[in-house]
Amino acid sequence: MGRPGEPSRRKFLELVGALGLPSVGLPAGSPQQGGELSQGSGGSDPSISKPEHLVLTTHQTEILEALAEQIVPMDADPGARDVGVVKYIKSVLAGDQASKQPLYAAGLEGVDQTSRLMFGRDFVRLSFQEQTSVLKAIEKGEGPAEIWKTVSSQQFFLTLWNHVLEGFYGPPEQGGNRNYASWKMLGFPEHSGTM
Repeated sequence: MGRPGEPSRRKFLELVGALGLPSVGLPAGSPQQGGELSQGSGGSDPSISKPEHLVLTTHQTEILEALAEQIVPMDADPGARDVGVVKYIKSVLAGDQASKQPLYAAGLEGVDQTSRLMFGRDFVRLSFQEQTSVLKAIEKGEGPAEIWKTVSSQQFFLTLWNHVLEGFYGPPEQGGNRNYASWKMLGFPEHSGTM
């Protein structure tokens, strides 16, 4: 039972749905997300999925950490990097969303290409403001990189955005939201049971 005036988790999730944001904490493609968790729904055969540490290279992981921190930056509360959002994304890509590995590989390369064309340096070497400019260009479909002719920068951005929010707000058992950081930030009690 919450305190008077305190939002409930149910109200929060209803608000997330009303805003058109992904149902946080649920794997994309799950029945609650409007899909099915099966090989026919774009998932991959679990018998051929890669271990988490083999999904992305070290450099790709660094780019992904910087991108996630752009979407949920640290302020008075922890940001994406602090709560393990990248661990969540790598886990998802190693598991039931392995089919999205090529999108991430191309998208992360596109982020670096765009960064080099706009600022002459890799994404992780840019200032926070320069990274923001690159991310805005990619979100709008205006990234100058050649790779965006074969992969949609907007599709990559939307997939990334959804995964970052899932990793930040979802249950810690799924790999992100370390120590219930986002739930504490929202005033929810530390809780590892069902919502």
